Formats: sequence, structure tokens, C-alpha cells
Amino acid sequence: MVVATGLRAAGHARAPPALARSPFFVADPWAPGALDVVRRDAAGPGDVLLVGTGLTMVDVVLSLTRPGARPDRRVLAVSRTGELPATHADELQLAAIPDVGDWGDTLASLRESVAEHVARVRAAGGDWRPALDGLRFRASELWQRLSEEDRASFPASDAGDWNRVRHRMPPSSAAVLRSLKGVDRLRQRAASVVEASPLGEGGLRVTLSDGSAHDVGWVVNCTGPALDVRLLGHPLIDDLLSARGGVSLAQAATAGMGFRTRDGRLLDSTGRADAPVWTLGALRRGELWETTAVPEIRSQALALAVGVLDSIAPLPRRLEDGRLVSGHHPVARPRDPLGLPLSATAEAASRYNAGSEKVMRLQSGGEDLLREAAALDPDFALAHAALAMLGHEAGASTDVAASLQAARRAVLKRGDERERSLVDVIGRRVDERATRGPRR
Repeated sequence: MVVATGLRAAGHARAPPALARSPFFVADPWAPGALDVVRRDAAGPGDVLLVGTGLTMVDVVLSLTRPGARPDRRVLAVSRTGELPATHADELQLAAIPDVGDWGDTLASLRESVAEHVARVRAAGGDWRPALDGLRFRASELWQRLSEEDRASFPASDAGDWNRVRHRMPPSSAAVLRSLKGVDRLRQRAASVVEASPLGEGGLRVTLSDGSAHDVGWVVNCTGPALDVRLLGHPLIDDLLSARGGVSLAQAATAGMGFRTRDGRLLDSTGRADAPVWTLGALRRGELWETTAVPEIRSQALALAVGVLDSIAPLPRRLEDGRLVSGHHPVARPRDPLGLPLSATAEAASRYNAGSEKVMRLQSGGEDLLREAAALDPDFALAHAALAMLGHEAGASTDVAASLQAARRAVLKRGDERERSLVDVIGRRVDERATRGPRR
């Protein structure tokens, strides 16, 4: 069995009791039809209070202010910081994946190292986003270094800042929000709700922690899902955590953020992984932290599929083309900075990624790293192809013909469709230039 429920329940434990009981409080904006009544309401106060200023808030604002909405509708969004999510760049940029070997194993040391990494990348390229995108590839590794105490404190001390810059909104959404703020239809404030009381004409008078009071037609909870699986009230999850004969099939991870696993297979309350039960995605957040986006879940799904198949139909493991294979099911391949798989050993892929980054940033040393990648894995087609392209287009010191021949030979032995296409494109480019002769 694979438990892939995600975290569907919205968390609103901090809502004052009077607010939580009010019919004008939308506890879960993702529930079917939850916002329909808000959009249709034309009688009460036009203002709507959103609690939380993350991506859920962005989606709710866009929904409540789309064409046809009440013309007098204004939205006030509040959170601990009052800050909106950062915005994606207009164009995709190569992630700057750091070497985290000497970053330490405490929150304090990681904060310092992250700040230095971001500063370096911003100084080199003028933008902080590639630095944060590169950290995504190291987040689980860094998280697993932390003590239980540091992991438990992270959601309150650092998660808000991380989520704001890690989970960004599209430029188009940011433009709509700017226009709404420009006509005073969207305001944001650093505050929390401390009290709520009903208004005679419908709606609520809400008092915030900064002392201000606001008459609103509705309050919408935009704080995101509840993270503690012990408090979800989900029958299946509760059953997995319930003891039978003194042993439960699952145990909660740090601060209740999902389950403890061994490579995705649930650990029971004694620490054993005997039951044929696996999980992936948000239910592994306590042990991985970054585990809710498609690239991470995709990698987990592949590893999980191999684990399930090995459990029900175990086959002898062997090395094939430099990859560990169980039957016909290869272990997940290393990936490039855009998350695309590479047909290479992990060590060669690491050199290739570092070299590609230097080439993209017009920094020295990229050619040498690509050459190292090709030497570490002679059947790494993209490393040879990149060297051929550099020699052909940028005058790098490499034998273009030999590198291209090596790439074509390697991609036939071990290359997927994308890699074969890239080698073909580079080969056509080189052959075309050879036919036309040098440029004047």
C-alpha cells in the first residue's frame, strides 16, 4: 500500500473561537465551492480579510477580484510579516547548486552559509533566484543534518522567510496584485486576528494584533495546510498511528510533519520497516522538508516504485551502464540544474553541472570541469557534446571532431531521447559550419 494523501486539511488552529465558529469564516478555501458564496455576496460589507499572505492568498485574491466581482470589494491580507511571496524571474535561469560540504549541521551555521551563497550568486549574476533554486537540490541533505531540536524550531523561526522566496508567484500574478494595490483594492499588514464579533447586517468586526478594527463581509483562511498529521483527524492516518498490541504501523516525524520512513517505507513505533506500506510527498516533510513540488515527488515516486517491485518480486541487482539496476528498473538518475535526468554517474554529473553553470555565467573553469566529467564517465554523451560545442562556437581548446564522435558513440550506448536529440542538434551545427566554411 502507498499512502499518498498529501495534507488536504487546512490549518486554522490559531483562529479565535468566535471566528472559527462564524458562518462568515471560510476555513478551507480549497473545499469545493468554498469561495462561491463569497463571490456572490452582494449584501454585507464589501471588504474581505485574508489570513495568510502566501501563494494561497494570491490565488484567493485573483479569484475574488476577477472580472464580474463586486466593484467595491477590497481585500486586506494579514500575516506575521505581512510580506507577499517573491516573484519568479521573467525567464528561466540556471540554478546555482552550492557545494554544502562545509556548511555545518546547525541552524545558525546554515543561516550564515546560505546568506554567503546568496550574496555570491547575486554578485556574480545580479539575481538571487538562482541561488535559492540551487538550494532546492540540497535542502533535504541539509535538513537531515539538523538535530531534532533545530528541525522542530525551523517552522517558527525560518520557514516563513524560506517559503516566501522559495515558493514564488508568476510575474503575471504579481502584475495583477500591483494593479490592485495601486487602486487600493488590496492592502497587506503585519498582524494577526485576536478577536471577532458578528455585525448586525452580516459579516464580522475583526480586531487585529496591531489594535486596528475592520468590518468585513468574510474572513478567508489562507494559512495553508495543517502540518501535524496527529491533528488532521484523517481516519486512515489516525489508524496508522494507533497502536495494536503496543505497536503502531507508523510513527510521526519531527513535530508531527508526516511519517518517519526508511527510503519511503513506513517505520513502525519500534523503528522497524516490516509492513508493506510506503508514502511520498508531503507526508515525508518531517524527514526531508522540501517534498511538495513535482521534481522532488517524481524522484521519490521512482525510488518508491523500485522499492515496491523489489518487495513483491525481488530480482538480483546488477550494474548496467554505470547504473545500479534491479531487474529492469534503474535507480533514479542524477539530474541537471533544471531537474532533467542525465545518463551519467553521479560524480560525472556533478562536474558537468558545475561546468555548465560556469559556462552559462561566462566564468573561467567550465571547460576543465566538463573535460573532467567526460574523463570520469567516458560514456557520458552530453559532456562530450558540450566540449564539442564549446570548441566549435567559443574556440575552446578541444578537438571538436573527436569530442563529437565520442558523443555520438556514447549516446548510442547510453542515452535517452532528449540526449540523442541534443547530440544530433550539436552534430548538425558542427557539420553545417564545416560545409559553409569559416565565418568572415
